[in-house]
Amino acid sequence: MATLSDEQRGAALVCDVAPTDIVGGNRPLLTEGAAPMPLPDLWRGRLPDPLHDLTVQIQSAADEFAGISDQHVDAVRWTRQPSGVCAADLDSGQRDVLRSLLDLYCASASGTFG
Repeated sequence: MATLSDEQRGAALVCDVAPTDIVGGNRPLLTEGAAPMPLPDLWRGRLPDPLHDLTVQIQSAADEFAGISDQHVDAVRWTRQPSGVCAADLDSGQRDVLRSLLDLYCASASGTFG
């Protein structure tokens, strides 16, 4: 974000509050409008009580601590419509930073998947 212009930063910042979980969660398929999965739903079935109740409380406390509102959830819903800043619109220095970030991410993920 530090290398972006004010205009680019405005386009890149989808929401000023990060969701408490990733939108994809552990879904095998994303559908238009998918919101971050609530913590209790990350498991493929309902956890036994009291674990289910504990995950609900953890999610609620995390959302409250982060200040997440319905507006924030709506801002990070998955969509096929691209948002943010297109890499082609970055200058060469910004693309170098993006490449470095992607290299770092791919290197850390390769141990997980490879």
